Amino acid sequence: MGSWSRSLATCLALVFLSGAGCRDTVVETGLTGIDLTVQYGSGLELDQLYISGTLDGEPAFEPGTIPETARSLSDTEESLVILLPDDMGGMMITLRVDGLSGGEVKASEQADVAIQARKLVEVTINLGDPAECGDGVIRPGLEECDDGNDLDGDGCGSSCLIEEDWQCSGVPSDCWNCGDGSCDTGENYCNCPVDCPDVCPDECCSASEDTCSCSNDCGAETCGNGNCCAAQSEDTCSCSNDCGAETCGNGNCCAAQSEDTCTCPGDCGSFCGDGCVNGSEQCDDGNTSSDDGCSSGCNIEPGWTCNGEPSCCEYCGNDVAECTEACDGGDLNGETCLSQGYLLGGGSGIECNSGCDGFLTLGGRCAGRSINSESDIDAAIAEAYATDGHEVISIWDGNYDLQDCFVLDECGGGPCTPPLPYGITFKPRSGEVILINDSCAGPIFEVHTGNNVFDNLQFKDTDFAIDLLPGADAGNNELKNLYFDNSNAPGEIIRVGSDGNVIEANRFRNDSGDLGTSAISVYGENNVVSMNVIYGAFASAILLDGADSDGGITFVDHNSIWLRDQAGSTGVTFNNASGVCYRNNIVYGDNDSTGLYLSAVGFATGAECGGTSTQNNVNLNHATECADAAGECAAFCTGGGILYDRSDDPDFQNNQLCLSVLSGLVDTGIDVGYDMWDDSPDDYNGAAPEVGARESGVSRYYGGVISSCP
Repeated sequence: MGSWSRSLATCLALVFLSGAGCRDTVVETGLTGIDLTVQYGSGLELDQLYISGTLDGEPAFEPGTIPETARSLSDTEESLVILLPDDMGGMMITLRVDGLSGGEVKASEQADVAIQARKLVEVTINLGDPAECGDGVIRPGLEECDDGNDLDGDGCGSSCLIEEDWQCSGVPSDCWNCGDGSCDTGENYCNCPVDCPDVCPDECCSASEDTCSCSNDCGAETCGNGNCCAAQSEDTCSCSNDCGAETCGNGNCCAAQSEDTCTCPGDCGSFCGDGCVNGSEQCDDGNTSSDDGCSSGCNIEPGWTCNGEPSCCEYCGNDVAECTEACDGGDLNGETCLSQGYLLGGGSGIECNSGCDGFLTLGGRCAGRSINSESDIDAAIAEAYATDGHEVISIWDGNYDLQDCFVLDECGGGPCTPPLPYGITFKPRSGEVILINDSCAGPIFEVHTGNNVFDNLQFKDTDFAIDLLPGADAGNNELKNLYFDNSNAPGEIIRVGSDGNVIEANRFRNDSGDLGTSAISVYGENNVVSMNVIYGAFASAILLDGADSDGGITFVDHNSIWLRDQAGSTGVTFNNASGVCYRNNIVYGDNDSTGLYLSAVGFATGAECGGTSTQNNVNLNHATECADAAGECAAFCTGGGILYDRSDDPDFQNNQLCLSVLSGLVDTGIDVGYDMWDDSPDDYNGAAPEVGARESGVSRYYGGVISSCP
C-alpha cells in the first residue's frame, strides 16, 4: 500500500494538525476520514481548534482540542486529518470547528460531510461568528437553542441541540416538555394545548382569537382585514369593507357617506335651523331668526314663499329681488332695457311687474326698438357707452347680414379715464343669433377697449370674426360658447392682440375643403385658450406668435383639434412663444397634416402653470407629427416628449369631436390649476375629467346650437 506524508504538529489518535512537529508523519493511503482545511480571519490570534462531529444528533467521534497545549496558530489557515472507521463510509456527519484564544471561542462554523470508505474527503471550513454553547446567543446553523448553560437534560443539551421530546424557543431559549402537565415559560396554547389554557395575551394567536379580540397576540386591527371590530370603533361608516355598506336607518350618522340631518334625519337627528325641512317644519333657512320669511320655529311667515333646502324665502313687494324673483320693486337685479333686448330710446327704463317674475318694457319705459337689426346693435352700443357700468346687450334671435363692422371703443379713440372701460356683454335674448359678414371689410367686431364678453353667438361664413386689438385700455375680454361655421375658407377667425383674454369653450368648423388661416391666433400676453373644438383645414388651427415674449404666461389647455381635408394643415404653431402652459390637448390629423410646428418655443414652470407645464397631450395621425426651424422637435416631441406624451387614439365620433368611451382619454385629464366652463360649475372644476375639450355624457350650446356627446 502506498503512503503520503504531511507535516503535523501534534499526533493524536484520530486528529492531526499541521505545524512545527511531526513533519515527516506518514499517512497511509486507503484510509477513511476527513482531510480538513480550516480558514479564518487574520487578527483572531487563535491558539487552539476545538473539533467535534455529530451523526444523527449523537457524537460521531470523541471531540478534541488541538493542540492539547495552546500555542499560536498560523495567521489565517490550519490543516488536519480526522481518521474514522471504514464502516462510517456512506454516512453524513456534521463537522464543527470552533477557534479558541485563551480558552474563549472566537470563531465557529460547521459543515455536513459525506464520508467515503477508504478515502480522505477534502473539506474546507471558513470560520465565522463565534458560537459558544451556554452564552445565551443562538448562532444559526450551529446551534438549535441556547438556554444560557451547557447542561444536558433541560431541553437544550450541552451541544446546544434540542433534546428529544423537548421544544425550545426564544433567545435565550426557553425549553419545555409538552405533556408534563405544567405550562412552563415558552409554552402556550398554540404549541402545547394539553398543558396551557387559551388566554389573551399569551404570545399565541389561536383559532379562537383575531386582531379584534386579541390584538396583543394577533396584531393591530386594520380596516380591510375581514373583521368588523366594534371594539376598535369600526362600523359601516368607518369600515364598509369589513362591516358592510352604510345605509340610512342603521343608527350611524355617517358624514363620510354624505349623511346629515337632511339626507338621513333618522340617524342624524334634525332641528330647526339645520337647513333641512323635516317633520312638521314648513321651512328651514339654516337659522332661527324671524322676519326673514322662515320664523324661529321654522314656519313660513305671512306673505312669504319658501322653497328648497336650505329654504330660500322671498316676499314680492319688499324691494329686494330674492331667490327665484326676477325683480322686486326698485330692485331690477341689474336688468335694463338693453339686457331685455330693447333700446332705451329716451324712455324711463324697465319696471318690475306686480308678480316679481318679469319686466314691463312698454308704455314709454323702453321707448326704442327691439334690438333686432344691425343698426339696432349699433344704437345699443352707443346707449351702453352713455351709461355707467358694464351693460348687457341682448340681441333678438335671427340672421343678421352685416353691411358694416362693429367698432368697440368705449373711450372714443383716446385713453380711458378710470373706471373706464366698463365693457359690454353681447348675448342672444333667446334662441340663435347668427352674424353673417356680407360687406364688412374687416372683422365683425373690432375691439379697441376691454372688459367685453361675447357669449353664445354664432358666426356664419365669416372670414374674420373678432379682432382683440392691443392697447393700454384693451384686454380682459371673454369669448365663450361661440360657434363659427364656415363653408368658405376663413382667414384669422379670432385674433388676440391684447392681454388677459379668455378664449374658452368655442366651436370652429371649416367645411370648405380649403385651407383656412387660423381659428385662434394669439399675439398678446397672459391669455387663456381652453376647451375649444376646432374641425377642418387650417394653416394653424391655434397660432401662438410672439405670445408672452415679455414674460407673461399663455395657457393652452383642453383643446380638441381634428385637421381634415387638406394637406398643409397644422394643429398648433409655436412661433417665438415663451411662457407656455400646454396640457390635456388633442391634435388629431388626416394623415396629410402636421401636428405641431416649433420655432423658438419656451415653456413656463410647473409652479407658474399651477401644477405642471406640459403633460397629457395627444398628437396623432399626421404625415409629420412635429416640424421645426431649429431642431426643437428632438427636445420636445421625440419619443413621447412633453408635447405629446399620450398615444391614445381619440376615435372622434363626429365633427363635434366627441371622444369614444374606448379611447382611454375619458376620465384621465390632469389638474391644470384653474377652473373652466363657468356655466356648469361641476364640470371641469380644476381637474378636467377628460383629455381634450369635450366631456363624455355632457351637452353644450355653441352659438345656441346644442352639441351632445354620448
